[in-house]
Amino acid sequence: MTAGQRIVWGIVLAVASARPARSAGEPAPVRIDVALVEHKDGERRVISGSRIEGRAGTDFELEFTLDQFVLTGRFITDLVGTRALEVTAHLVARRLHGRSERDLPLWEEDIQDRTVEVGFDEALVLWPFGRERDALSIEIAPALGPAGPLHIEPFPLGRGGTLQVRAHRVPHRFACDAALIEAGRELAHVVADCRLGRPARLALGPAAADRAISVIVEGYERDRPTDAVTVRADLSGGRGGASRARAMGTASLGQALRFRLDDGGAELRLTVRLADGEPGDGS
Repeated sequence: MTAGQRIVWGIVLAVASARPARSAGEPAPVRIDVALVEHKDGERRVISGSRIEGRAGTDFELEFTLDQFVLTGRFITDLVGTRALEVTAHLVARRLHGRSERDLPLWEEDIQDRTVEVGFDEALVLWPFGRERDALSIEIAPALGPAGPLHIEPFPLGRGGTLQVRAHRVPHRFACDAALIEAGRELAHVVADCRLGRPARLALGPAAADRAISVIVEGYERDRPTDAVTVRADLSGGRGGASRARAMGTASLGQALRFRLDDGGAELRLTVRLADGEPGDGS
């Protein structure tokens, strides 16, 4: 590690901060190196990895299986000015812990959800199951990269396990339109900004007994001519009640999802559209 290299969560990779020229208004190209690193007996060794090149806002997913260790991850990225990449990470790791008295496998599971800004002279390190003497880490190093179409180039280096990486680019910003309907009458109506993979809280106000809804746009699916979104909604009970209604649904952009809230006929109608200025090409 060089003396001038900054660290985020145990950074170990140095990244060049190249800034290629591009036309005004063109999305910045980015390069993301993803490496799986084995730490054993004080030594550090890259097992496998991939280099992803594409436009800003390129997301990726990874899978890895080695012996009795299984790792999956989902990463949503957004450019922060010209200095950093915002990474929202959902990482799930499983490893065999032993066997039960009935000789059934017992698995240990670690789930991590993080959102962090990583500069182009930094790298992000995630440690499934914590930083142990003998452990594996995922290391993500972004940089402004060469312009060009989406491209993934693997660099398998290891002992039988290959890090599988998939990448794509879809819209990240949406307008979530929620209406609370009871007996055919609209009690409350609110519109809020939503981001892919991030919870957004929509307060329905006193007319709806101060109920609030938490909305997460979980996924975006190409389904031309109208693409679709998968949404998870969590409605609080409001004043005098702790009841909650949880539901998930998929609908085309602009098509209302209807969630029944109780036996009295109350209904939440939730419509998701692209935010103003958000391109819908998903390329």
